[in-house]
Amino acid sequence: TILSNVLNASTLILLANYFNSKNYGIFSVALALTMIMHFFTDLGVSNTFLREGSKKENLNSKFSSYLKIRCVCLLVAFIVFSVVIHILYQEQQILYMMYSLMLPMVIGLMLQSIGITYFQLTEMMQFIAFIKIFSAIVLIVSTILSMVLKLDIHLAAFLYGFSYLVGGFYSLYLLLKNTEIKWKVPFRRQLLTNLSPFLISGLFIMLTPQLGPLVLEKTLPLTLVGLFAVAYRIPSALYQIPGVIAGAFFPLLFKHYNQGELGEHTRLNILQMKTMSFIGMCMTISLFYLAVPIVTILFGDEWGSAVQPLKVLSFIIVLQGFNIAIADGLTTRGLQNRRTIVQ
Repeated sequence: TILSNVLNASTLILLANYFNSKNYGIFSVALALTMIMHFFTDLGVSNTFLREGSKKENLNSKFSSYLKIRCVCLLVAFIVFSVVIHILYQEQQILYMMYSLMLPMVIGLMLQSIGITYFQLTEMMQFIAFIKIFSAIVLIVSTILSMVLKLDIHLAAFLYGFSYLVGGFYSLYLLLKNTEIKWKVPFRRQLLTNLSPFLISGLFIMLTPQLGPLVLEKTLPLTLVGLFAVAYRIPSALYQIPGVIAGAFFPLLFKHYNQGELGEHTRLNILQMKTMSFIGMCMTISLFYLAVPIVTILFGDEWGSAVQPLKVLSFIIVLQGFNIAIADGLTTRGLQNRRTIVQ
C-alpha cells in the first residue's frame, strides 16, 4: 500500500514535468474539487460501517445498506457539484479540465473505497494492497502514454481519472469474489446513528489539504498555484505512509473497545502513536534538509521556486502522524464528538 502511494505521487510528478505551471495549476484545482466531491459520496458512512461491522452479526445486510447509501450519495453529489462548478467557474479551460478528470475519477475512487473499507473491516489487508497497486500501475502506464503520445492536457486528465475507474472495477471484482452482495435485505439504520461527528471531522480532514489550490486560485495567477501544488505533492504523498499504518490499527481498535478490552485498546493506540510519530519525524527532517536536491531531481531547475514552500509544508508529515493516531484513539472509544471539537 505504501508502494502504491509512492507510485501515485510519481504520476503527479510526471504530470508536473509534462504540463507547464499554469496548466498544472488548473489540473490541481480540478483535482482538489474531485477529492471534495469524492468525500460527498461517503459523508463518513465508511466509519460507521467499520464501527457496526466490527460487531460481526448481520455483516452482509450491513454491507448492503452501506452500498445503497454510497450509491445515493454519488448521484446527489454529481447533481450538486455540476451546478456549483458552473456557478464558481466560467473559464472554459478550467471547466473542460474538471469534467475530464472528475467524472471517471469520482466513480473509480468510490468503488475503490468500498472495497478497501470492506477488506479493512475483515482484516484482509492484502486485498487493499492489490487494489491500490493495480490502480497505481494503470495510472503510471496511462500517464507515460499521455507523455509519449503528447496528448492534449484534457485527454491526459481524462486518462488520469479513467485509471482510477479501472482500479474501481478491479476493486468490485475482488469484492464479488470474496463476498456475496444481497440487495434485497432490510436497511440497517444503525449506519446512520451518530453519523454527524464522522461527517464533520471527515469534512475537515478532507478539506484542509484541498484548500491551498482552491484559495490560491482566487488570489494568485494559476502559474503560482502550480508552484504551490508541486511543493505540496511530496509531503501530501509522504504523510499517507503513517496513514497506511493507521489503517491497520483502526478496525482492531474498534474491535477491542467493542469487546470491552480497554487495556488492550490503550496499549495498541500508544503503539500506533509511537510508530506513526517516529516515522513522521524521520521523513520531515529528511525532507526539510534535502528540499533543494529533491525539487531539482524530480521536477527540474525551472521549479526551483517550490523549494521554500516545500520546506514549510514538510512539517505537515510529523503533525499528521500525531493527529491521526490521537484521533483514531478517540473515535474508536466512541468519543468522536471530542475529535470533531478538536478539529
